[in-house]
Amino acid sequence: MAKKATWYYSVRRVGDATAELKRMERRLFPADKHEDDARTQWWEVRTPKGELVAFASACIVNRICYLTACGVSKEHRGHRLQAQLIRARENWGGRRGCLVVATHVRYTNIHSLNNLVDRGYRACRPREVGWTKIDPDFIVLQKKAP
Repeated sequence: MAKKATWYYSVRRVGDATAELKRMERRLFPADKHEDDARTQWWEVRTPKGELVAFASACIVNRICYLTACGVSKEHRGHRLQAQLIRARENWGGRRGCLVVATHVRYTNIHSLNNLVDRGYRACRPREVGWTKIDPDFIVLQKKAP
């Protein structure tokens, strides 16, 4: 199957998580804790036929925009969808007065780590972004908000 160009996809903020988004999150990240609160906003990526192929979430706490989750289905990887979702959430946070954008990634998730570094993120200590505890399997990254 030939891969489609990136313009083939539609990225949009949907606000609250739908059941479909939550199912996709659990399918792509079965080992993770799936926490959500009223501050969390969600984005989705769909094909023109309406197929959900990627999602992301973020929340704002103390003028820091936290990128909390992002997943792309295997069949649709390689189209820079994660980069588009990173940019959409950065811009959302920046428009809401955030000074910093922060996230975490498993140290074994090289593709996501490289995507974040390509977007200007740098590793930092968890306390620099207000976290007191983090799983040792994760790296914390941050950058200045747009």
